[in-house]
Amino acid sequence: MPIASDGPHFGPGALALCAGLGYVVALAATLSAWHFLAAEQNARAMGRFGSQVADDLAYLAVEPMMRPDRIRLGLLAKRMVERPEVRSIEMYSVDGTELVVEGNPRPDGPTYLSQVAIQDTVAGHVRVMLHEDRFRPQTAALLSRSWWLFAAGFVVVAGAAYGYGRLSTRTRRTATIAGPDTESDTSPSRFFVLVATMFPHSDVDDDGRGDVLSRSMTLAERVANLYAAEAVPWRNTGLALLFPASTSDDRAFEVVCAALLVQRLLGAPPRDDPADAAQPSPGASSSPFRLGLDLVTGDWVDDQSAVVDAASAEAVAVLASLAPDGALVLGRAAYAAVVDAERVRLQAFDNPAFQTLSDAAVPEGIVLGTDSSHDALIAQQADLVARASP
Repeated sequence: MPIASDGPHFGPGALALCAGLGYVVALAATLSAWHFLAAEQNARAMGRFGSQVADDLAYLAVEPMMRPDRIRLGLLAKRMVERPEVRSIEMYSVDGTELVVEGNPRPDGPTYLSQVAIQDTVAGHVRVMLHEDRFRPQTAALLSRSWWLFAAGFVVVAGAAYGYGRLSTRTRRTATIAGPDTESDTSPSRFFVLVATMFPHSDVDDDGRGDVLSRSMTLAERVANLYAAEAVPWRNTGLALLFPASTSDDRAFEVVCAALLVQRLLGAPPRDDPADAAQPSPGASSSPFRLGLDLVTGDWVDDQSAVVDAASAEAVAVLASLAPDGALVLGRAAYAAVVDAERVRLQAFDNPAFQTLSDAAVPEGIVLGTDSSHDALIAQQADLVARASP
């Protein structure tokens, strides 16, 4: 009987996967933006560099081109082409005669022209071609040198998301179990408390009492795992199960089912027929326990096991002590919290000691069972838990 959830939630693994994918998308978008912006900036830088080289070469080539001095022009072109950004240098006379060619010119490369002139006299022109790849963004080089940083960022982001998911899951579980009463440390907390105590005149001797309590605690812990509860010993005479209340409408009914499951596991005989249960016989019961269940409210505690020391929990133990042998007495507060209470079959509780009870725990009746479908489910759970127990 699962506890109702307040909406869909992502698990830690799914959250880590989403965070990792988001990191990859963000990284790809950032690198793409950087690449295109750098490409645009480098294109402008290449234009400025090519024009400047062409202008400088034209200025230096004025005197040797006026003569013409091919040797000096060749030395000048060779010196210019030694720059890593320059692919080739070409010099032509005013009539288009080729004077100098240095490097490896290509027809499709970025080319920059400049006239060689002094005052109004044009002596020729120079043609400068650059290595375009020298001005491209080094995105591939950046990835090859920094891949480990990007991988480390992926691990950190995914790991942080996974840790946050685990922490959120734990917080949601705590909030679901404790309900809205955990909004502040001073707000009251509400627990369904089930107390099972061994009555003094049971058939269990003192030597076997410890074994019975140990086995009963093992069974109670298995039930606690099924119903989001905590099992604790009760003053060396029994055990208690603490069920934090939640916002689920069926939480109270779940707790009643859990109490009936504990009753079966502790050896109480089945009470399928209300007529048979109407006359409980102490001698016919094989269970040395009596059980009481009620809803108690108190100050918030960080340790749930501290609830058993509260006076309201003590009143539930009194309920259990007044129950017939092997029977389960349901308190009025717990019964009032059950939605569709007709699902719980009760027998009137008539005990002269009732007047000694405090207002903290008022008996509503002896639980005979639930509707047929849930009784069958409880029987199946009891069989599974009993088989799993050593």
